[in-house]
Amino acid sequence: MSEYVIAVLLFGSAFILLVSGIPIWAGLAGISIAFILIFSPHLLTTVPYVVFGSMDSFALLAIPLFILLSAPIAESDASKDLYETLHKWLYKIPGGLGIANMIGCGIFAALCGSSPATAAAIGGIGIPEMRKRGYSPALSTGLIAHAGTFGILIPPSITMILYGVATETSIGKCFIAGILPGVLEIFLSCVWVGGIFFYRKYVPTTPDAIYYIEDRKVEETYSWGERFSSLVKVLPFVLIIFGIMGSLYGGWATPSEAAGLGAVLSLFFVMTIYKIYRPRQLWGIFIKALNESSMILMIMAAALLFVCIF
Repeated sequence: MSEYVIAVLLFGSAFILLVSGIPIWAGLAGISIAFILIFSPHLLTTVPYVVFGSMDSFALLAIPLFILLSAPIAESDASKDLYETLHKWLYKIPGGLGIANMIGCGIFAALCGSSPATAAAIGGIGIPEMRKRGYSPALSTGLIAHAGTFGILIPPSITMILYGVATETSIGKCFIAGILPGVLEIFLSCVWVGGIFFYRKYVPTTPDAIYYIEDRKVEETYSWGERFSSLVKVLPFVLIIFGIMGSLYGGWATPSEAAGLGAVLSLFFVMTIYKIYRPRQLWGIFIKALNESSMILMIMAAALLFVCIF
């Protein structure tokens, strides 16, 4: 059988398995082992070495640590307080609620580096609030779907860590390269949201328009005291971001060391500010971090095994 036919069978089988709904790591690992048994059974003994070698990297330690950093924030009311604080400061700006979602996702992405976690944490709060104030379902969900992708680009991005390990590129340099594009993406997204709101507000539309924004005249007002007092609970987590980025770019710590310190501080702030210190609550945080970390690392190991077939 020619190499081209084998390649078509390999990728075709992998595609069928992945679209079937099977876990990604199981699909990649299963099809890889199946093709090894069929075409090169003598290579089966190398599978454990390939899997272990793909995971034997100190840099990969940053992934579970950054996920552990974000897990306490996602499980507490920290993301809710972050969203509400931004809304109190931006509610007078056209499209201020949508802009608050953009900035909130950007800040949360800078804490966790994960797109699904960012979309879930901010979307669970932001979408109901936008719908209550007249944002159409398409616009409110579209904003969160777009802003969730900030986690891929804004450091500490888990995708950048995987890329750095796979290509032997400095993870710190990858993080630095993502700062300006990430900030620019957030800024342009906020400008787009404000422009859409300002423009559509004065153009006659029908209720089923894709960007429909109904004027329900939700009266809101916040004093300066309420605005500044809302910063108290959010400020510690913003300081974590600057601390991690400063230690990385200043050359004081590796990504794994910075992530470890950030995870400890995140747990400390959640325990002191939100009173999450009971064993059952902490157990839920650790299990959440363990599940997501295992999923990412198993996908990486299975992908490298899939590549080694060639």
